[in-house]
Amino acid sequence: MSNKEEFLKVKTYEEYDRRRDEFRNLDVRDPEILNHFNELFPKLEKSGWEDGVIVEAYKESRKKRE
Repeated sequence: MSNKEEFLKVKTYEEYDRRRDEFRNLDVRDPEILNHFNELFPKLEKSGWEDGVIVEAYKESRKKRE
């Protein structure tokens, strides 16, 4: 079985993390691999940018803290 097929069988980020070295040489330009890779990462309720600040990194923007 190819690395791509093995990678597509992975269901959780934790499993991917344990087997990360096996998948080191995958072609991340392949849309199927890229989409599956993005699905493995945990999702936050609120994520993105607000006033130029990454929301996951800071609970409130710099402007609000000052």
